[in-house]
Amino acid sequence: MRVALASELEASLREFGVSAAIEIRESGRVARLSRLSYEVRGSGEKPPLHLWSEEYNVTRRVLAITVHSEQRLALAVERFGRSKPDLLEFVRVEFGQSEREILRQAFCARLSRLNFSASIRHVGLISIVEVAGRLTSFESGALRNSIAQLLKEGHKQIVLNLSRLDYLDSSGIGVLVYTYMSVIKRGGEMKVVGLTKRVEEILEITQLHQVFQEFQDEQSAVSSLAPSGSKGARILEFPSTKN
Repeated sequence: MRVALASELEASLREFGVSAAIEIRESGRVARLSRLSYEVRGSGEKPPLHLWSEEYNVTRRVLAITVHSEQRLALAVERFGRSKPDLLEFVRVEFGQSEREILRQAFCARLSRLNFSASIRHVGLISIVEVAGRLTSFESGALRNSIAQLLKEGHKQIVLNLSRLDYLDSSGIGVLVYTYMSVIKRGGEMKVVGLTKRVEEILEITQLHQVFQEFQDEQSAVSSLAPSGSKGARILEFPSTKN
């Protein structure tokens, strides 16, 4: 007679020792934990598994145990409200790793999941920078470095396409202002294309919509840029606030 999945799961978790230092992987996300508690609830065909620690708390329905080795335990799981199965993995952390190494690996894991990109292409002497994803304190350095590299290479006429920008916070706003000023100080020009409604609202609230000259499409923004040096750049001026 086949052992019930709940009992088999309980035995596998106990034998693997998830209460020790482990790494949990699911859908591209990685969590490094020094200690993890668990509870197998019920004894049905898809027993719920509750996992928790100070920084981690999830519950999944377990469909099957797919891998059980000394270094790795993998479960086919189902999230509540979803029919598509996922893979939940427990990987044993090697002993002797320093706290610095653990933090470095966690940083690399986070970096690999960044929802941000800044692609660059050129139309004659004009550089088009297309920004996609989120622009927050963690991603802002990538955009700042991209613009700095363009300026270093002598590209001073820039169109910033934000049509695929989903979200920006105060740090994202700050880097937009910083890059604009960097271009202006080098005698260049920067035009903005494709502000989404959400991003436009944020710029209006901060009154920065009066700073960035927006165009409906890339073609009109490119056409507005004069040959290098033929006309002066617009000076950055913040609107005054009346009492």
